[in-house]
Amino acid sequence: MRGLYYKILYMLAMILSMSACSDKTWFSQDSTIEFSLSNRLVEIEPGDTAIIYVSGELEFAVESQNENVAVANREGRKAVITAIAEGETDVIFLSQFNDIACRVIVKEKLIDDEQKLNDATVRVKGSGISLVYGEPGI
Repeated sequence: MRGLYYKILYMLAMILSMSACSDKTWFSQDSTIEFSLSNRLVEIEPGDTAIIYVSGELEFAVESQNENVAVANREGRKAVITAIAEGETDVIFLSQFNDIACRVIVKEKLIDDEQKLNDATVRVKGSGISLVYGEPGI
């Protein structure tokens, strides 16, 4: 009986020593597992890009839910989102502990960049000066 008592006591001591040496960071509130985004909503036009910065030290990946609307690429501690076509999608920032979504709204492009310069609209008018664009590049 006394031998059984010592065996149980020994087993308890072993369990306590093993738990004292284990790494408990997986459930702690350590700041290294926190991360957040600089912006959770982006509104851009097709062809434009937006940059979302990620705080914290946690490793992450990015993926677009609809790559026909926008694509996302990770570059260090930021994600570069490029608008492809009009629509809405979520860009998901994936980490080991949690995922964060950034809503991307791609709005219709109102004026093509080349059309902005390819007309005879007076751009600057002042006393003795007038600036008008003709053909692009001239």
